[in-house]
Amino acid sequence: MLDGCSKLGKLPEDLERMSCLENLYLRSVSCQLPSLSGLSHLSILFLDECNLIPRVIKRDNRLNALEELRMRNYNLNEGVLNKIFHLCSLKVLDLSGCNTEEGGILTDMLVGISQLSNPRALGLNHCKKLSQVPELPSSLRLLDAHS
Repeated sequence: MLDGCSKLGKLPEDLERMSCLENLYLRSVSCQLPSLSGLSHLSILFLDECNLIPRVIKRDNRLNALEELRMRNYNLNEGVLNKIFHLCSLKVLDLSGCNTEEGGILTDMLVGISQLSNPRALGLNHCKKLSQVPELPSSLRLLDAHS
């Protein structure tokens, strides 16, 4: 767990080689993150207020065990969301407090959520650029979208 490490210069580039890592909690880490796509046993990933660039999660990733992804208070772009929607094991996605880069509308970007195979919970609290909720998968049991 790294929380509020604003002076941290960088994380190890070979972080994705830690294939036994199951939980990773990063909050307010200001350095750019290396690729996490090789973490094949990672089941919980929290990236709150982090500097996430598209290469952190690749489309051809090995995040086969990832069930919970939390990315709160982040400026999303379509490239990052498209890669998230290809995570086959993802059951919980929390994008609370997220906004969009480049003036996009979060509703348009969330259309791809139907690509998730078995999502159970979606958090969209305090998403100012969310004008409406797109069609959601029938497996969804919890939608938290207030304020």
